[in-house]
Amino acid sequence: MLRDSDGGGWTNPELASWFEDYAEVAFGLFGDRVKTWLTFNEPVSFCDVAYEGGKAAPGIALPGIGNYICAKVVMLAHARAYRLYDTKFRLQYRGKVGLTNHHLWCEPKNSDEEENAELMRNVMALYSYPIYSKTGGWPPSVEKRIAEISEQEGYSQSRLPPFTREEMEYIKGKEERLCTFDFYGLNYYTSRVVETAKPGENLTWVSLSGSSEFGLALTPDPSWKAGLAWLISYPPGIRRQLQWLKQKFGDIEFQIMENGYATSEPVMYDDERVNYYKDHLEQLLLAINEDKVFVTAYTAWSLMDNYEWNSGYT
Repeated sequence: MLRDSDGGGWTNPELASWFEDYAEVAFGLFGDRVKTWLTFNEPVSFCDVAYEGGKAAPGIALPGIGNYICAKVVMLAHARAYRLYDTKFRLQYRGKVGLTNHHLWCEPKNSDEEENAELMRNVMALYSYPIYSKTGGWPPSVEKRIAEISEQEGYSQSRLPPFTREEMEYIKGKEERLCTFDFYGLNYYTSRVVETAKPGENLTWVSLSGSSEFGLALTPDPSWKAGLAWLISYPPGIRRQLQWLKQKFGDIEFQIMENGYATSEPVMYDDERVNYYKDHLEQLLLAINEDKVFVTAYTAWSLMDNYEWNSGYT
C-alpha cells in the first residue's frame, strides 16, 4: 500500500480513475462467473477508522479531514466502476453491482436524545446518501453540522468537501433509471445507545465509543447480550435498521452481506452463536414479511475463521 505522499491512499483524487481501471480488469477476468459485485466494503472502516487514528492502512492520521476527503473520492470511484460495468459489461454478463455499508443501529438514551440518535444514523449513512437518496449529496443534517463546526474552528470552508452539481448527478444519476446501484449491501452486527458526550470524554470510531466530531457518545444498553469486545447482540436492531433504510431510500433491494457473532473462547456447544443467528434471522423475517423490506440475500459472517483488519488470522 503506497503512502499518500507517494500517490496512494484514498485522499488522492486520482484514485477514482485508477479504481475504474482496476474494476475493468476484474470485470473482464471474472464477469462470466461473478454475478454479484461490491465496489467497496465498509468505507467507514478504511476512511473514518483508518484516518482517525492512523493505525490502519495507509497509516496516516488526518482526523476530520482525511476521512472526509476519502469519503468523496470513494463515492466518485464507486460511480465510475458502476457506470463502467453498466456500459461495457452488463449486456454480456448480466450481473449486479452495489456497495456495502456497515451500520450500527442507534437508539436514543432517552426522549431528549432522539434528534442526536437520528443524526448518528445519518452519520452512519454518509456513504449511502450520495448513491441511494433521491436528492444525492451528503446527508443534509451531517453536512450542515460539519460546516458549522468547521466555521467555528476558523476554516474558510467545510472540512467535508462538497460535491459539484455534475458530481452529484454522476453519482446519483439524473433520473432513477440512471442510478449507480442494483442493490444495497448491509453489514450489521450490533447496536448502540446515543447520548450527549460528557466534557473531555474520549470518543473514537475504532472502539465504537462515539464521535468526537459531533460530541455524541455510544454505549451498549446493559440489558443487551455481551459478546466479544464491541460485538453486543441486539437482534431488533437489524430490523429497525432495515426499516430506517427503506424509509430513507425507498423500496430497493437489500442484501445482508455480513451478520455474525464473535467469542474469544473455543466451545464445543456454541449456543451463543446459534442463538445470535436464530434471533437475528427471526427479526429479518419480520422485516421481510411484516415491514415488506425487499431482502434477497443473507450472509452469515463467518463460516470459517478469517483474516481480520489488524488481528491477523483469527
